[in-house]
Amino acid sequence: GEEVYVQIQADSTGYARIRSVLKEKPKNDPDYVKASIGYVDEVNLKLLINYPFDRFYMEESKAQPAEDMYRKSIIDSTQIAYALVHVKNGEAVIRDVMIDGISISVLVRGSKNK
Repeated sequence: GEEVYVQIQADSTGYARIRSVLKEKPKNDPDYVKASIGYVDEVNLKLLINYPFDRFYMEESKAQPAEDMYRKSIIDSTQIAYALVHVKNGEAVIRDVMIDGISISVLVRGSKNK
């Protein structure tokens, strides 16, 4: 559970990637998330990082259909699911969940109209 600071940068496709993992808070760089180490694999030189954002809140009547859509999307290899996360000065908040570039809120609304 050691606290660390994960510096983030965008890759060539616009997705966030880890730039570095630090024990001390970075200076003059707002693009980092305060997280904790879950597991260290010293043989393969890998870390399991526990991020502080693991929940996305939405209107209760839409939550279950949204969760069902998300679960289906991560099983279906033809769909791309990801979270839009706002990161600044160590804090991170999930702003939206996207499936194939469309907000899950829009997808749920569309499925109720069918």
